[in-house]
Amino acid sequence: MHSCPSIVHRALVTFTNASTGEIRIKIPAVTGNNTEISISRIGRQPSGGTWAVPNVGEQIIVSADDSNMTNVFWLQTNGGSQDGSTNLDGGFPNSTYGGIDSINAGGV
Repeated sequence: MHSCPSIVHRALVTFTNASTGEIRIKIPAVTGNNTEISISRIGRQPSGGTWAVPNVGEQIIVSADDSNMTNVFWLQTNGGSQDGSTNLDGGFPNSTYGGIDSINAGGV
């Protein structure tokens, strides 16, 4: 039986820049505690000159093209948290999956 490594991971946001769209994360379970990974801008674009980025310290869900983490994409929610943030930990009380109604896979 073939075993396929997971390409969907929970990540910790370590750096963001809404002017450039840069997002860096750590995935301790995959790369250890000291390695940062940049999230691809493929499929994302600024709106009104500002990029949507998560807050530093948030946990987000990411996916990768392959086990080498060649391209890493932020899986964003539409709606979700009461405060308007895009993490998967919040959501409206009693909502299914923390308010997730769809996943934007960043153009994948």
